[in-house]
Amino acid sequence: HLAAVRRAAEAAEAFAADEDRDPGGAGGEALLLLRAQATAVRLRGATGHPARAAFTGRYVRCDDLPLLAGRFAFAKQGDPDKMLWFARNGFWHAGRAADLGRQTGFLIVADSAGAPEHIVGEWQVAGPRGSGFVPAPGLRCEPDEAGPDEGEEGGGGSGGLSGDEGEEGG
Repeated sequence: HLAAVRRAAEAAEAFAADEDRDPGGAGGEALLLLRAQATAVRLRGATGHPARAAFTGRYVRCDDLPLLAGRFAFAKQGDPDKMLWFARNGFWHAGRAADLGRQTGFLIVADSAGAPEHIVGEWQVAGPRGSGFVPAPGLRCEPDEAGPDEGEEGGGGSGGLSGDEGEEGG
């Protein structure tokens, strides 16, 4: 199933780029397969860096945005300045909305999964400015159709941040 979703992402990207596309063709079918994936995911686990914990939580698929490298982008629920996307460098990124589609982010993972809930690679977290990325083996992305965050303080959501939340990196 993972390989089929990855192939669908590649076909959907080609479909989106084809101005003479046939919605009933293979590209249209690939897009339907991508739409059948999770509409919301939860990025959870320890980041090892308090400011980066702000990028964990529930992300909702942005069906209104164009596909990025054949994948849907996701916006963090309650904080649309934080997004999750795939870029052409073969990495999924969690970062600022201003960087959407770019090959940069505060949380990254080298994985060409067609949808974020299929990511199996090990996430990396941007350290303090200029210090590079460090592994975050406890981070994972999973489907989350349950609904909005409710009182998740300290449980891997967006609560419990320290005062250095605004520090930039990556």
